[in-house]
Amino acid sequence: MKQFNKQNGNVLFLILIAVALFAALSYAVTQSSRSGGDAGRETNLINSAVLTQFPAAVRTSVLRLVIEGVAAERQLFDAPDSIAANDQRVSVFHPNGGGSIYQFAPGDLMEDGNPGTWSFNMNFELVGLGSVGTGLTGNELIAFLPNVTEAVCAKVNEEAEIPLITGTVNVPVTADNLTAIQENQDSAFDISTVDNTTLTATSTPTSALDGKAFGCFRNTATGEYVFYNALYER
Repeated sequence: MKQFNKQNGNVLFLILIAVALFAALSYAVTQSSRSGGDAGRETNLINSAVLTQFPAAVRTSVLRLVIEGVAAERQLFDAPDSIAANDQRVSVFHPNGGGSIYQFAPGDLMEDGNPGTWSFNMNFELVGLGSVGTGLTGNELIAFLPNVTEAVCAKVNEEAEIPLITGTVNVPVTADNLTAIQENQDSAFDISTVDNTTLTATSTPTSALDGKAFGCFRNTATGEYVFYNALYER
């Protein structure tokens, strides 16, 4: 009889544990459904982190080449399989050069859902970073990623402490030359033809991007959001 009561007690104990676990699971599911906005913010935070990791790795390779005597304006940013044998040493993405891994941006960061193509050039100057000058003297080496989503752009600017402009997350800039922004440099930078456009906000405050090594703005020529990250300050 005692054995029978003991077994009943064990069964009752197991039933109580199952009920408690079910209640905890139900609570977790309910809270998750109620905090859908929070989940979205977490996703944007993760995406913005992914967005800044690649330029950080490229920056390391750029600096390595500079230390080895390859000036920033001589470095190439083509895919490794398109680099000529005699250019491998100055290639950021070639194992015999900077050794950085060439990659596309994940599609979930992009407005069209397709993998994004990075662009690299020295056509722009960031106020408050490096020196002031004309041509390559004052321009920064910058990585650009056009057509990122507005949500990711907003999170990037939040992390970079770039203020909202007229109630929006975009920072319209005078540098609205899409060709210049999307340039993938496949030869040494030519100081005689390079642009010298200052990356400055056209809306108040105009100093929104000053001193910011990375951030996000809206291209006034196309309406698309563009992420930028300085790789080497002049």
